[in-house]
Amino acid sequence: MPEASISKLTASVRDSLPQSDAEHRCVTIEQETHREIRIRCRSRQDALALIDSSIESNWFGDSSTLKKEPNTDWPNLSASLLDDIRLVTENGREIGPADFFALGYTWWQIQVLTRRLRYTSNLDQVYFETRVLDAAEAWTRNDAEATAAALHDCFDALAEERDHYFASDPSLIDLTLLTPSTLDRFFDQPEPTTSTTEAILATPRNALVDQAVAEAVLNADATVQQKFQSRFAAEAMSWAGGGPAPSICFDELTIDEMERTLRESIDQAERAIGQPMVVHARLGGSTTPEVVAALASHKHDGQSQTQCRGLLPIDFLNGTGFGDEAKVILGENGHEIEALTAKPLDANNESSFLTLGTRLGEAIDAGEIATALLVHWPGEGCDSFNDLNRAATWTLALGRFWKIDEYFIDGENPYHHGSSASWKASPADRMQAGAKAARQSATGYASLVQQQSSRDASGLSMLANPRRTDPTHGLAESLGLTGCTEAPADLTSNPQPTDNVLVINHSGVPTRQRVLVKGKLPTNNRSVFHAHAVRNHTDAVLDIPAWGYRWTSSNPAAKPLLAEPAVQTGVPAAGGDHPRLIRWAKQLGRSMSRGPGAIVDGERMSNEFLELNLNPEHGGIQGVYSGKVRGNRLSTRIEFVPAKRKSADKNASGLVAKCDSVQTKENSVSRGVVAMAGTIALPTASSGDASDSATGQQLQWQSEIELVRGSRLVRYRIRFEALPRTSNAEKNANAPLDWIHHPVLRMAFPGASPVVRAIVREKLHRTSARRFLAPLGFVHEEDECQTLVATHGNSFHRRSEDRFLETLLPLAEAAPPTNEATDGFSPWHEFAFGFDVPHPIDASMQPWRTPTVLQVPDGQLIRNGVPAGSWLMHASPSTMRVQIVATGKLDDGRMVLHLRAIQTTSKSVRGVVRFCQPVALAHPISPLSRPLGNHNEDVSAPPKTVAMQAIDKASIDGEVKCEDDRIEWASSGHGVTHLCVVFDTNK
Repeated sequence: MPEASISKLTASVRDSLPQSDAEHRCVTIEQETHREIRIRCRSRQDALALIDSSIESNWFGDSSTLKKEPNTDWPNLSASLLDDIRLVTENGREIGPADFFALGYTWWQIQVLTRRLRYTSNLDQVYFETRVLDAAEAWTRNDAEATAAALHDCFDALAEERDHYFASDPSLIDLTLLTPSTLDRFFDQPEPTTSTTEAILATPRNALVDQAVAEAVLNADATVQQKFQSRFAAEAMSWAGGGPAPSICFDELTIDEMERTLRESIDQAERAIGQPMVVHARLGGSTTPEVVAALASHKHDGQSQTQCRGLLPIDFLNGTGFGDEAKVILGENGHEIEALTAKPLDANNESSFLTLGTRLGEAIDAGEIATALLVHWPGEGCDSFNDLNRAATWTLALGRFWKIDEYFIDGENPYHHGSSASWKASPADRMQAGAKAARQSATGYASLVQQQSSRDASGLSMLANPRRTDPTHGLAESLGLTGCTEAPADLTSNPQPTDNVLVINHSGVPTRQRVLVKGKLPTNNRSVFHAHAVRNHTDAVLDIPAWGYRWTSSNPAAKPLLAEPAVQTGVPAAGGDHPRLIRWAKQLGRSMSRGPGAIVDGERMSNEFLELNLNPEHGGIQGVYSGKVRGNRLSTRIEFVPAKRKSADKNASGLVAKCDSVQTKENSVSRGVVAMAGTIALPTASSGDASDSATGQQLQWQSEIELVRGSRLVRYRIRFEALPRTSNAEKNANAPLDWIHHPVLRMAFPGASPVVRAIVREKLHRTSARRFLAPLGFVHEEDECQTLVATHGNSFHRRSEDRFLETLLPLAEAAPPTNEATDGFSPWHEFAFGFDVPHPIDASMQPWRTPTVLQVPDGQLIRNGVPAGSWLMHASPSTMRVQIVATGKLDDGRMVLHLRAIQTTSKSVRGVVRFCQPVALAHPISPLSRPLGNHNEDVSAPPKTVAMQAIDKASIDGEVKCEDDRIEWASSGHGVTHLCVVFDTNK
């Protein structure tokens, strides 16, 4: 009687058992015809030991009476139950007590399966019991061949019983989970072997090798690497893996960094094992739809026969990623791959195997591919798991063990489609990393966006001038402008502006850029959104087309060039604003107030699109009024939120910040900045309710709110007093984050039932979760308005009540930029609030990808016939974001661009990109291939020369239409498409 079954017994039987803490846990009950030995056990070995000690030899009398031939020798009859006695047959099979336990487990599973599925048993019980006794007798007299024959008959009888109901064999996958700390235990296990005879069925094993394990092997000495590779070179061993380490969260990465991480992890796993990856898996972490699409089209060295054939989209550490069916087809962006989505069974837990046969039978009955995924750490496994392995060497009644690569190559193919692992809010695991890691993640995300911006700028320069001599100023050379220098980002630090400037927008959306030009700009320049005189210079805001440039000059000779009609681009005006409405608004402003006034007016800030009021009490935003909606659009404040709001006071609040000073840092017609400072009370370290648990210690804070002319964005940033550098402070910085002892930015919105779309992996994903992870922020949508909350790396958000959302502000030190003075404060938490912004994803990255402003030496003009402003590349629809991954040249001198197209919404579209150069051909390529080289190379270096065969090698199935200067392809919702475009630049 196992301890787990005691509560299921009848009262009379339960009362007859000894107590669990009794010294002797066995009791003998005399019946009229027999004796019963009742054992209270904790494991199989415990039961065998108790039974062995409770049996008395005189119970059986003379052992010769049990023999059919009294003179035969039965050497094993008096052996102890604990003795490991094994017989070896001529074909090499070892037979021991484990085989009898395996037979008992198989019989139990077949009988339970028969009754659970309401079938009638067809097992010849008399024959079965006779052959069991024959096997036992043969084993006691050391007759290995007779024992094997009798056991074969028993297992065959059970297999025939199962075949009455299901003709197909279930699939069994033995998967060993590995970490760097369990490698020694993995090496200590005996190497799996394969039998040379068909009488012994194979039971291969598999292991999961992710990036962390591969790094540990590659960093070890050559002996460990050789031992690791030889283990997987065995015929009865296979592997799945190549996934990033569990510490990698795809939701905190850009698309480009996610692809780079995936390529590196696959490469490390393949080098550690010495074999190509056929099945992809990772120990911990989610598998996103982008990964599914990349793996479905992934090929090794361009050979389709060695491509990735299967996927395990399961997070083994957190227990997510599995589905209702065991094996399905996952499809993303036109590519499909088979996936094993069976719920993992703990091979070290007996309860997982109680109804294993029933679950597999029900799956077959439902038309599914019955598969049991048995996972365990090296050297672990319960008795039932060992019974299943032992039984699988005799029969396929309970299933066949597979090598995981052969399971996807030769196994049964699914015909049901599953859904890819969609984005789900799960920030709890990332909060375990602590405040310091959260701040470093925000800094890292900004660096990733800036790197992509540099690649876009270099690619745009090459597109404009394939024969450029200066990689950074290729566009300026093509316009006839030389000797250009990059203007400082801060206009106030520009002591010597020139009379003409060139602004290059290497982003996929139109923008507005503030510039400073010597002299007075002509009035016929329609690209000037706003301009006003500053001493002898002009402070202007220019409209810059997407993927284009804008040149302006105060030189009188440039007036005819600026008056030329603008090239029809088909691109909407910057910010999505109708030109007629803008001109009307400007004329109305001039007629009523003789020109626009300063941005800041006391505690009020305003421009053409919005009006913002500040709250002098807590230093937050009191209200924002913009667009068609009447009333307040947004209110914010900083506070420590209580853990629980008491029902008696629903309006109870936490520790709210107090504002001590409000100062206007900058106030002009073009830009206004208001700086505020104050304190906030820290909550106690142990209290769970921050509303009444102030410690008396005050934490200082500083914030700035910025609004510029012609922008729909309000920039906001805040920083807190740096915590003292003590051991306790360092411990708190590495401790898991929580929503009580770190401040939050609390935002109030007007509607109670909005649609919230998180910006994750550079796409908009609708979420209804209470807590979600989004480094770039989220979009709050209501009936007639859309509010962007760009959080610039502050990833943790949650809903609070009906109309509130909160973003966590971790209190921790982080390495500040070298040009930023800390003054005893931690680095800034950056935010931006956008109101009816037409391109929210690009707007959320705006601080990290500003246009390039080049100062052109005085007196220079652009070449005749060249427009003063135009686009060089244009993508449509507006939801399609295009990035430049790499540039190169073919052997014949033609230019090549590697593009990444991201569909940011869930709607399927036809993507179209037009260029300023004629297109020769375009190929879709695998997201994990880089035929033009690694993007981490210096963008200022000359383009790499490649052969056309390298592009053909990386190409995948897909149709791309090319016509003149445009390409067109089909993209699924949230799809990522990689394209190699070759241009006729030799013409």
